[in-house]
Amino acid sequence: MKNNSIDKTRIGKFYISTVFLCINHALFYGEEPVLYETMVFYEDSDYSMYRYSTREEAIAGHEQRIIEVQTYLRENAEYESLKMFIILGLTVSLLLIYLIR
Repeated sequence: MKNNSIDKTRIGKFYISTVFLCINHALFYGEEPVLYETMVFYEDSDYSMYRYSTREEAIAGHEQRIIEVQTYLRENAEYESLKMFIILGLTVSLLLIYLIR
């Protein structure tokens, strides 16, 4: 079986995969061919999909998805830290309640 992978990148819990589809996925006759696809996954579920006509577009699209994921992670780092702080605080509170009883 031939490997159709163009590129794959893991960033934290995100996984970006760009592949050659092998068959044209254009919906209508006469449209530009749709031969490449980039999927962005978060953990084990689909996150988003992008399709392209040329290998060059697919490679550029893959690079763009990397930038978007990195930007998302950078912009949400403070939120994730706050969420972990809240979870830790709740855990400590529950432990104290348990010990006081």
